Amino acid sequence: MSESRITKFHIKINTYVPIFEQLKLIPDEEWIEANIKEPISFKIELSDSTELCDEMGRTSTTLQQLVNSLVPKEYKELQPTRKTHVFDKPTFIKTKDSSIPKLKIKAIEVVISKRLSQVEIG
Repeated sequence: MSESRITKFHIKINTYVPIFEQLKLIPDEEWIEANIKEPISFKIELSDSTELCDEMGRTSTTLQQLVNSLVPKEYKELQPTRKTHVFDKPTFIKTKDSSIPKLKIKAIEVVISKRLSQVEIG
């Protein structure tokens, strides 16, 4: 009769978790002057699922996908670093305001850092 053995593993995984702070939309001032004739006040709610779209309203990416693409790929910690993404095509952010359903933006700025996080399994 064979005897079964149970082998236990203790695994420690290092992950580098990105942290996003001070997210700032940089509007296209020329577009605003041409399309918004009188001063108005409106609110834009940003979340991970906020959609960025083209001139036709087709979603090109989400805010979360975009900021994730700005995170350096190296496996090391990163001190808070300001990153700017300038759009090379007309890009709009959808608002929740019917008086201005979308706003053209030129760029997004965000402060990104990465911190070491250890996960233990076992």
